[in-house]
Amino acid sequence: MGNVSHFVNLCITHLILVSLALAEGQKCREPELFGCRQDIELNDKELVRRVNFAIAEHNKKAGKNLILVKVIIGMKQPETNNDYKFLISTKDGTNVNANREFYIANVYAKCPKKGGLGFEYSANEVEDLRSLYGRWRAYYKLDEPTNDRFPAFRENVLRIHRFNQLDEPYKLGLNQFSDLTAQEFAALHRCQPGPRQPLEEEFGQEHDISDLPTSVDWRAKGAVTYVKNQLNCRSCWAFSAVGAVEGINFLQTRRLVSLSAQELVDCDKHNSGCRGGSEVRAFDFIRDRGITSERVYPYVGKQRICNSTKVKSPVVKITGYKRIPPNNEKALMKAVAQQPVSAAIAADNDFGHYKTGIYTGNCTTDLDHAVTVVGYGTTKQGIKYWIVKNSWGGSWGESGYIRMARDVKYKSGMCGIAMEASYPMTNVLSAISHDHGHEM
Repeated sequence: MGNVSHFVNLCITHLILVSLALAEGQKCREPELFGCRQDIELNDKELVRRVNFAIAEHNKKAGKNLILVKVIIGMKQPETNNDYKFLISTKDGTNVNANREFYIANVYAKCPKKGGLGFEYSANEVEDLRSLYGRWRAYYKLDEPTNDRFPAFRENVLRIHRFNQLDEPYKLGLNQFSDLTAQEFAALHRCQPGPRQPLEEEFGQEHDISDLPTSVDWRAKGAVTYVKNQLNCRSCWAFSAVGAVEGINFLQTRRLVSLSAQELVDCDKHNSGCRGGSEVRAFDFIRDRGITSERVYPYVGKQRICNSTKVKSPVVKITGYKRIPPNNEKALMKAVAQQPVSAAIAADNDFGHYKTGIYTGNCTTDLDHAVTVVGYGTTKQGIKYWIVKNSWGGSWGESGYIRMARDVKYKSGMCGIAMEASYPMTNVLSAISHDHGHEM
C-alpha cells in the first residue's frame, strides 16, 4: 500500500469546481427535513462522477494518468461540519504493474442557499409574517394544516427576533419546530426518560484531567456517523446509546458502522420505544443481544413489532457500560477524551430553536432528552464547550450539533449534562463488525 502523502483541496460553490482536487462528498437533497445530508454515500454515482472529473483535471495539471480505484472513506471536518475529508486510492492507467497511490482530499463543500442547513431569513428585511409563514411552509413542503398553526409560528418568530437582539453567545433560528408551541414541542420531540438504574459503586473513570488534551472532536477522527432524525418518535434514548456504541466500535475495529436505532425501538422490551427509554438499558440490550446495522434494520420513526429475521446477525456487541460520576464535569471530560459518551439533558426553553453559538440557556435539570457527547473545546474568546450530537436531523442547530457551555458554575453542568452520563465498553472480540464497515 502506497504512502498516504498527497493532499489536495477542493472548494465547490453551487456545484462549480473552482479549485482542482476531489469533488465534494456532500449531496444536497430534500428528505424529511431540508438541508444537506450529512451521510456520505461512497458508491453514489454522482460522487464518483465528480471525483473522476477532478482527477482528470488533476492529471492535466500534474501530467499524470491516474485512474480512480475506490473512494475508501469519508469523514466530516470539525471546523464547519459541512466540509469533508476523503481517502481515495488511484492507479496509473499507463502502467498496470504500478502500485496504487493514495490521496487524502480536504474537501470544502458549499451548497446553494436553498439547499443549505435549515430555513434562512433575515430579521433586517421587511417581510410580512404571513408571507414568511407561507415561505416557511413551502420550504418544508408541509401540507395545508388541519388547524391554523400561524399563531404559534408568529409567537416563535417574535421570540426568536427579541432574543437575537441580546448580547448572548448563541443565536436562535427558525426550523422544523417553528409552528409548535412549547408544550407541543415537548410532547412530540423530547423523550420521557425511562426508569433510572441506581449508580454502581464503581464509577469507572477517575477525574484527574491534568493530562487531557485541551480539545477533542471524535468527528474529525472518523468515529461519528451522520446526524440522524428521530422524527415524531421519542426515541432519543436509542440514538444516544447507538451514537456511543458506534464510536467505541470504531475505536476498536476502525470500522464506522451506522447502527440500528429502530431495532432498539422495536425490540428492547425494557424500554418503551417511541414513548421514551433509558440509554443504560439500551446498553444492557446491546450487551446481551448485540445490535444490527441501520442498513439491515432502517429507521422509520415509529414503533413496530420486532423483526426477528433482521436481528439474527448482530454486527456489534459490547461487554457492558460504565456510569460516569454524577455532577462532575471533570469526570465527563475524561470520559469524552477517550470515546463518545451518552448523556441525558434537559432540552427546554430555547434549546429547540438553537441555531448556532455556545448554548448557555436558562435550562433546568429535569432531564427529558438524550444526546451523544462527541467532543469538547474552547472558543477564541475562552468559552469552554461540549460538542453534542443531537437526533433532530442535520438542519437543526449547527448541522445537527449543538455546542453547550462547559465548566459552568453549577455541578450538574449545562442543562444537567453531567448528571447522568455513561459510556459503553467493548473489546476487539466483542465488537463483531462483520463486513458492514463505513456505513456512515
